[in-house]
Amino acid sequence: MFLDPGTAYVYRIYQTHHCFNISSLGEGAATLVRALEPIEGLQVMRKNRAGASKNMKDTNLCSGPGKICQALEIDLAHDGLDLITHEVMHSI
Repeated sequence: MFLDPGTAYVYRIYQTHHCFNISSLGEGAATLVRALEPIEGLQVMRKNRAGASKNMKDTNLCSGPGKICQALEIDLAHDGLDLITHEVMHSI
């Protein structure tokens, strides 16, 4: 959260889940990514969310910070990633 704006801040909560923030302007400022509306890659997200049933609504795949990290395979390896310049971000 104290890095340049656009930097990923990933941390573990409850020893089992990850949360994903994006640093923003201002010292210690960041935005917690709380939910996403998935429109592509639904099969992959369901696979990554091991507990997600085939009948789960698409909107529930990423309906919380921990679910987003599971669905998109975001973990501590992504902490500090520059989301503006990193090559992975430009291939999306």
